[in-house]
Amino acid sequence: MVKKTELKHNQTLSQLPATAICGNDISSSCLYVVAIAIGYAGQYAWISLLIVSAVLYLYRSIYAEVVGAVPMNGGIYNALLNTTSKSLASYAASLSLLSYMATAVIAAIEAMKYASVFIPALSINFAAIIILSIFTLLTLLGIRDSARLATVIFIFHLITLSILVMSCAWYLIQHDGGTSLNILSLKGDTKSGPMYAIFIGFAVGMLGISGFESSANYIEQQSKGVFPKTLRNMWLIITIINPLLAILILSFIPLEDISTHQGTLLSYAAEQSMGTKLSLLISVDAVLVLCGSVLTAFVGVNGLLVRITSDSVLPAFLMKKNRWGAYPRCTLLFYLLCISIIIHTQGELEQLAAVYAFGFLFMMLLFACSNLLLKARRPKLERNVKAPVFQVIIAIIAVVVALIGNFSAKPTGAGMFMAYFIPTIIVFIIVRYRVFFLRLAMSFLKQAFNQLYQLFSWGHQKLEHVLLTISNTEYAFVCEGSNIALINRALLYIMLNEDTKKVIIISIYNKNILLADDHKQQMQFLILEYPLMEISHIEKESHFGPAIIRTISKELTIPINRIFISSIQQRKQLSLEKLGDVRVII
Repeated sequence: MVKKTELKHNQTLSQLPATAICGNDISSSCLYVVAIAIGYAGQYAWISLLIVSAVLYLYRSIYAEVVGAVPMNGGIYNALLNTTSKSLASYAASLSLLSYMATAVIAAIEAMKYASVFIPALSINFAAIIILSIFTLLTLLGIRDSARLATVIFIFHLITLSILVMSCAWYLIQHDGGTSLNILSLKGDTKSGPMYAIFIGFAVGMLGISGFESSANYIEQQSKGVFPKTLRNMWLIITIINPLLAILILSFIPLEDISTHQGTLLSYAAEQSMGTKLSLLISVDAVLVLCGSVLTAFVGVNGLLVRITSDSVLPAFLMKKNRWGAYPRCTLLFYLLCISIIIHTQGELEQLAAVYAFGFLFMMLLFACSNLLLKARRPKLERNVKAPVFQVIIAIIAVVVALIGNFSAKPTGAGMFMAYFIPTIIVFIIVRYRVFFLRLAMSFLKQAFNQLYQLFSWGHQKLEHVLLTISNTEYAFVCEGSNIALINRALLYIMLNEDTKKVIIISIYNKNILLADDHKQQMQFLILEYPLMEISHIEKESHFGPAIIRTISKELTIPINRIFISSIQQRKQLSLEKLGDVRVII
């Protein structure tokens, strides 16, 4: 399951490779989601999967609007970072981390299940750990999956699935004269009524659109106008492949056989329709596309961790690089978390799918909510697509229904998800409020070791140094003109969301945007209102745009991701795509 790929900064992707990177993820979902949907919905699984496709159609414009307005890598983290608080964006990042973990583990286990078709004695869980270990080593050596390789795998995967569909259809024509293709005569039955079966099948079938969010994670590497096309292409893949495979498989394989071969259902269907050669081809294809997803999950989580660490969401020690340009501490931390999931779940697909389903669905819910926040709080941000409000609300309701259905179908899965989500959130909270906890630790050291203070003073000095480093990190707010109220709101945001005491306010003016005569006096008064902060004020004669942002970053040696701006512009809409990795805070 592809989450993110790292490409050269100046490399842009055309439609095919951009679709391939995320398409490998979403198209590989048929290897397991068809069996899961049939397991819960029986002969109505194809209807459930069509409803999933309808929900995904709603999300096409939702994603296109949000990512079009905030066209930076990071997906839901960036969407919420530029519409809400840093804390909420951090919690969303923890959901992304959980999704990456489940992605890597599910892909590794599913790959080994399909490998067991031609290696019968294979120990699935042990082999999955070996796969994770191999890709950990490859990631530590700096090896990255390329767009070209992703394209080759993607094309091979689609060709293989097309052969499978044609072979199943030909088998039905040969044996039943095509009558089994009538959906009213599909074999099997469900214990509950059809409506409940369709509902549960839809809920668990939402796992089949995992990967739809992937394209947003490498938007900066895509050519202009490609992103909406990747969303369209992924929707077409899901709409055609998953329901069609469900119909064909249900038409000639009994439900009890589907349950028995749930882990390798497509390979079994290939064997029943065309023989062992096609079964082997399906297995090889599955191993390739799923192993590719494992590597990309490692690459993606490194990108996520590096991004949020650069925003001081996680400890800076994770940023250390090795000589191959990789981040070993991020990689090894992720590897250990993945191993813990395998040990905890014993590689059970349903539990793993539940962890991923809940994490993924909450991310989808937050993305739709960020769309509404974008409309309300950032109306001046430039974007080419606007999703109607009623469409966003329907999408939110659909995801909430899916969450309820997953909880109903897999209540233990919800517990499994919380078992990983709560500790992750706790870590993010501790880091987010690290200044408070560090001061608490200093107070504890002083009181607990008062008699031996000299002996333990090194700990106090170390904590003092860490606090000083954090508080001396400089941030900048760039605004046009003399809007003191706006500057005050910016200072309040920084005080609530960052641990710094140093802020530089840069007021931009030119012949069209003038500073008030008493602007300096107003700024001096405002600075006095924040006695605990070191606020500097600079006036620059320039036009607001990418050039001045880069100039400020270079002159003040402040990274662009620590430069904040407002979306309230006096002349025209604001394009974040041209401004770079700035943060919109008002």
